[in-house]
Amino acid sequence: MKNNFEEEFSKIGTESNASGLESCEIDNCEVDDNVALGTYEEVIKDMIMPPSKSGMYFSRLDLKRVALLFGESIIIDERKRMIRKILDYIDSKENLENFVNVLNGAIAQKIAIYTELIQKFPASAYQFEDYILRANNSKELLARAVKEY
Repeated sequence: MKNNFEEEFSKIGTESNASGLESCEIDNCEVDDNVALGTYEEVIKDMIMPPSKSGMYFSRLDLKRVALLFGESIIIDERKRMIRKILDYIDSKENLENFVNVLNGAIAQKIAIYTELIQKFPASAYQFEDYILRANNSKELLARAVKEY
């Protein structure tokens, strides 16, 4: 009984998690170019907005600002609804590129915050470096989503 538990515990970091993605360490967290992304909506909803995957949290106020910079006005609501409303305005590749540019600007602001935190709190650098790596991978995913549109 004890041996089974130890074996299962040792496998936690090596097996895929529930979403099917490999566990991500700082040194080997890269975007796999061979994986099909799906639609740009799926990329944004499933890979960019969850903080566990993208390394950053977009609050409702952040989403409101992104929408305003994108040129649309939405009410502050549940995050999923706000994202859906923003994505409803994307009807062409130019709009998608514009939205991705605005979202990349928001991601760059998050990275700047993490970089500042690394400078102020060097003991926590390992955690913020992971967030920065995930945020940069999110930018790559967005770029791929635009290309595949």
